[in-house]
Amino acid sequence: MFLSGFLSRVFSDDGKLLSEPDPDAVLAIRQLTLMFGKIALDCTERRNQDAFDRYVQCEKDVRISDQNLDQESKDSFLRISRLLYSDLFSSIDHMVYEGNLIPRHGPGATADRLRANAKYLQREWTRRLEELFPATDFLLPSHRYWRDAQQVNILEPGAERPVRVITVPKTLKTPRIIAIEPTCM
Repeated sequence: MFLSGFLSRVFSDDGKLLSEPDPDAVLAIRQLTLMFGKIALDCTERRNQDAFDRYVQCEKDVRISDQNLDQESKDSFLRISRLLYSDLFSSIDHMVYEGNLIPRHGPGATADRLRANAKYLQREWTRRLEELFPATDFLLPSHRYWRDAQQVNILEPGAERPVRVITVPKTLKTPRIIAIEPTCM
């Protein structure tokens, strides 16, 4: 029987746990059985669709919950948030104000499908970003590229590029739903 040698060092013949199970056998059993926990196969289309449906339902539930929050709960949340995070947010706000915040691109995918160094050639910016992080300071590599600022397309809130929502492998039972942000974000 598969794993019988390891199992006999952990369990008696009647299936009860031994008084002193072999920790190495437990580790071996765990490694061998967990090895099959995540198989690199795509979920069925039905399971992908079910995951998207649950994602949309969760978004709806959050909106309903937000609408039903009373003012006392909102005030309490704000008060606790300030107690826990005011120093952190103040520090970040100060970095932005002083111009000491130096953002950089991460290695991940983007909604506009720019990769690696191409992320530095983007020409989309949002009006919301422009208010706090001007494209001339945060989009262009340096001020000597100021002429390139004329080619930047500043998108209004209704025209902003949306996130790209995709599935990524989690388990065969259900995929993980993720949102991929535009490069400028």
